[in-house]
Amino acid sequence: MRKLSILIACMFLFSCLNAQLFKHFKVKSLYPGIKFIKSKSYNGYRYSGYWTLSKLNVHGCIVEVERYKKRELLSRVRFVYNSNNDILFDINTFDINDANASRKDTVVANTYRYSGDMIIWQKSDYGDGSYQEIKLDSRQGDSILVYQVNDYHYRVKEKDTVVHSSRYTYRYRGHQLIGLKASDFPFENESVTQYQYDEYGRLYHRQFFESPSKSNMKSVYLGGSPFSDDMYYDYKLDKQGYVKKLYHIIDGKKYIITINRYYRH
Repeated sequence: MRKLSILIACMFLFSCLNAQLFKHFKVKSLYPGIKFIKSKSYNGYRYSGYWTLSKLNVHGCIVEVERYKKRELLSRVRFVYNSNNDILFDINTFDINDANASRKDTVVANTYRYSGDMIIWQKSDYGDGSYQEIKLDSRQGDSILVYQVNDYHYRVKEKDTVVHSSRYTYRYRGHQLIGLKASDFPFENESVTQYQYDEYGRLYHRQFFESPSKSNMKSVYLGGSPFSDDMYYDYKLDKQGYVKKLYHIIDGKKYIITINRYYRH
């Protein structure tokens, strides 16, 4: 099922959870035969101490994500799917930053409307009076899709609701997302992201532009996980063809970002 989201879904494994948030075509199984995925995060040179354990169901969809710093659990999120493998409930069962250890689980409930195998409307209810609505505004076949996103934020003290609107235009070539244009109401300032792929269909090059150009400055790597507005990707695969190592390439320099290990049923 194609998913609607205010965030673009990444195209590679280190964000395999997000692959559930914007699937262009029906997929029987994302990771057939895989039960767990352990992903270690690197800062470009060395292991950061942070890692993620993703648990998958028989359909290859991620049903639970635990994030750790060394041996300390930082957060746990669970996911419940409908028959279309779209997320019905996003359940935060643990957050180390939550001072109230006895609180109830935080649940985001999603509802959908379909046209064929495409989601044309989605509502995400956050349970506190706030919610998000996304609808398919226009389309040109399957190559250009325009979505309107409205976020309704309920303010408890003011007892009112603030609305923030955005528009996202997705451009596809076949199954591949090649461009994303995003703008906030009143839709004057826009950002554009372009994507290129290698001969195996893996994301190879990503470029981000702002319009009107707020600055002519080139992004500079200042530490942490290396990231840039103009970035290339490289991969090392395991015997099953899954991404074992992910690299970012910035200004000709290659940085290790993630190392993944797969555990089969």
